[in-house]
Amino acid sequence: MFCRNIFRICAAILHLGNIQISSIGEGAFIKEDDVALIQASHLLGIDKSHLRKWIISKQINTRTEKIVTSVKESQAIAGRDSIAKFIYCALFEWIVNAVNSNLEMGSNDNGTKQFIGVLDIYG
Repeated sequence: MFCRNIFRICAAILHLGNIQISSIGEGAFIKEDDVALIQASHLLGIDKSHLRKWIISKQINTRTEKIVTSVKESQAIAGRDSIAKFIYCALFEWIVNAVNSNLEMGSNDNGTKQFIGVLDIYG
């Protein structure tokens, strides 16, 4: 079940990157029947209309109201990619922590702790 969920999240990340964003006037647009949008939202277990809405719009909170405005195509693409990067980062950290937890459970003869360290030279 663990591996299945990891693969599910990885597939969702890949589908997120395939969501087609275009522009209409000044704002960004995603078709409601975009296959990648449908697949990504299904794999993540979220409503596709919410995912679509928050990729192509932003919310500004003032003291008295919330203002929702559309974003430009380039901003929507950056937002879509940021969502994918955030999910990937969270998954990666979870995997490293799970491995380290399991390594801690195993006792070492000389009393030293075992751990996995990962160096990300690009990040």
